[in-house]
Amino acid sequence: MVFLVIVSSFFFSNFDFSGKVTLSLEKNYVPGERIDGSINLGLKQGELLPASTKLFINNSGEIHEYFLSELVSFDLISGNFYVENINISGSGEGYGLVGEKKIYPFVDFVLEVSGESTGNETAEEG
Repeated sequence: MVFLVIVSSFFFSNFDFSGKVTLSLEKNYVPGERIDGSINLGLKQGELLPASTKLFINNSGEIHEYFLSELVSFDLISGNFYVENINISGSGEGYGLVGEKKIYPFVDFVLEVSGESTGNETAEEG
């Protein structure tokens, strides 16, 4: 179910998700036969996908659309949406793994520039 959530967010966002999704088929199949299997979506700690992420499945031209929330039975987590190396923004309820985010301190400083004049500077008078 988590896999379906992640896959749907990648399809909805049109991003490259190579290496994060796997498909396992339970048996051999013949063209036109219904495919049974499972899809696994790998999330790293701290990644969060919106519950409203759409998953599109194209099976021999037959396209099905699902919301991630329809396919996943895990508890919702509130937070800022994040997927590593993907430009996703916003916050709210979604599916993912709790993690830590590094927040770097704000540094306040004053920059003083001094040096010799080259003689090419011009001053405007108002």
